[in-house]
Amino acid sequence: MTFLPLILTTLLARISVSHGSADGVSCMRAPLHLALLISPIYLLLPVQLFKKSYNRHTMLSISQSLGNKKPKIILDIETAIWRNLFSLASGLLDPLDLLQRLSDQLPWNQIEKALSIDSDRTWFSLGKCISQKPTFC
Repeated sequence: MTFLPLILTTLLARISVSHGSADGVSCMRAPLHLALLISPIYLLLPVQLFKKSYNRHTMLSISQSLGNKKPKIILDIETAIWRNLFSLASGLLDPLDLLQRLSDQLPWNQIEKALSIDSDRTWFSLGKCISQKPTFC
């Protein structure tokens, strides 16, 4: 599943702007905006999202380019992430158990199958079309 992190990291590089030290709660805006506008899968990347600022216009453009018709496997993964995050925020889940529980809940067999389906595997690549001519997306 190394293909997806590579695509997400590429999109991240396109929208990131170098940022100095972030203070307080405002440093959490970037991860929240990425999770809400594009995908909560960003929260699982091995990157410190809060250390950079992201161009909101570009994030909105990527979100619009990707559209609402996500493959079922991506929706299933995102739902599992959101449920675990809300459990953590509600105090129902210990932070140390979050990743283990999420790992247990993810449909790994379906994820493996999705890797062989081009439309599922490359869905996030659609975000690249905003750097090209949007009329062809």
